[in-house]
Amino acid sequence: MESLYLEELRASINLLMANLESLPVSKGSTDSKYGLQKLKRYNHRSQTSLTKTEGSSEDGETMLSRLDVVLSFTLEIVVMEVKGLKSLPPNRIVYCTMEVEGGEKLQTDQAEASKPMWDTQGDFTTSHPLPVVKVKLYTESAGMLSLDDKELGKVVLHPTPLGSKAPEFHKMAVPKNAPDQDLRIKIACRMDKPLNMKHCGHLYAQGKQVWKKWKKRYYVLVQVSQYTFAMCSYREKKSEPTEMMQLDGYTVDYVEPIAELEGGRFFFNAVKEGDSVLYASDDENECHLWVMAMYRATGQSHKPTPPVIPVGKNSTISKMQGDADRARKHGMDEFITADPCKFNHAGLFKILQTLTLDYRLYDAYCSLGWFSPGQVFVLDEYCARYGVRGCYRHLCYLGDLLCRAEKSLMIDPTLIHYSFAFCASHVHGNR
Repeated sequence: MESLYLEELRASINLLMANLESLPVSKGSTDSKYGLQKLKRYNHRSQTSLTKTEGSSEDGETMLSRLDVVLSFTLEIVVMEVKGLKSLPPNRIVYCTMEVEGGEKLQTDQAEASKPMWDTQGDFTTSHPLPVVKVKLYTESAGMLSLDDKELGKVVLHPTPLGSKAPEFHKMAVPKNAPDQDLRIKIACRMDKPLNMKHCGHLYAQGKQVWKKWKKRYYVLVQVSQYTFAMCSYREKKSEPTEMMQLDGYTVDYVEPIAELEGGRFFFNAVKEGDSVLYASDDENECHLWVMAMYRATGQSHKPTPPVIPVGKNSTISKMQGDADRARKHGMDEFITADPCKFNHAGLFKILQTLTLDYRLYDAYCSLGWFSPGQVFVLDEYCARYGVRGCYRHLCYLGDLLCRAEKSLMIDPTLIHYSFAFCASHVHGNR
């Protein structure tokens, strides 16, 4: 039985490693430190202690490089119409081109100058968090010897994933001697946020090891692997971050405004032993979004609490303060800071599985006792993480199924047979 128990523990560790490797985000380049070959599984001849992953430092931390941070954006550019085109003959052909700087160039359909309207969509892919999109308006040259069409105007866009996706009119830059100086073009520009980008925007920041000068930069919070996040700053038309900070071990929280610094009204910081980074945003809600995104990324037990705002000020932070007070009132802080080793996880798992089965049996679909893939993943993760044995899991499941069947609920007999067979096989020492 002892060897059977050890085999179960090895299988649980292998399951946890498999979950860590099935990343919900991009794995990075072939040089990434988070390749699948880094985690070493247990086998029948494995030792009783885990070996460190390659590329790890002595304290167990793996340092990120810029190659580990990979972002891919999809851009949709829709050119709709142009206004202010008065000098051209009504039957003159006009068209637009669109391009993401450094990429391919696309062209709209042709239209007459009397009705310069299109509905042409251009799809682009870029690795630049701050891309530059150029849209130009052309007319066909009237001269027989002219080789190039005449450019009437252009507009340069700087889209971001959080920018407006609704169609907007933009004033075009036109040549000085052009007869139509008030050209406006209607464009819808949409930039999708990749799965591994958790938040982005402009912030003021200053740190001890990175971003040593207080200035405004464009930041992206990137999920590199399931439990590894990095705060990266980018410049325009650059795919690699200029500087980055791995969030492992940091704690984020709100801080009081610092009057000596120019720029930013709402402040927060990220602190780690031997390092600290101060951030500031011009917008109160944006500050809250950054703090919550970094709080989820760091995995810290302490939930950031907004500074107390005098009563009477209707603000987002004052509302959050009330939410935090209510959370403390209901005892959530006790569960957040509790030691997982002090819980009876077998008893908790039985409650979790029973409630999950009840929820599944009473939903809108006829499940017959089968769990959904998402529910199976959660139950598997709990068992692997906290050492709940497979026989105990199936024994509880068998009891729940038989109890529901006695209450005239429809249960698939295959499930009862499978759980019984698993427990019987376990008793005989076969698994």
